[in-house]
Amino acid sequence: RGRQPDEARLGRAVVLASVLSTNERSLALVRHVGFRELCLVRDGYAPGVGIHMFEMRREDCRWLGASMKEAA
Repeated sequence: RGRQPDEARLGRAVVLASVLSTNERSLALVRHVGFRELCLVRDGYAPGVGIHMFEMRREDCRWLGASMKEAA
C-alpha cells in the first residue's frame, strides 16, 4: 500500500499554493504538477513582485487514485 499525501489522508478537498512572480522555477513546477492558477496579486509581495495563487482540487489531482478522489 502506497503512502498517500497528507492532504488526501486528511480529507482536504483543495490544496492552495502561492508563488512569487520572480520565482520562475517554482511557477513552472506547480503548473507542471497540475495546479491551476487562480489569480495574480500584483505588487502583493513588494513593488513589482506579485504573488500567483494556485489551487489543486482533489478531483483534478492526477497523483491520487480513484478511491482517494472520491473519499471526501
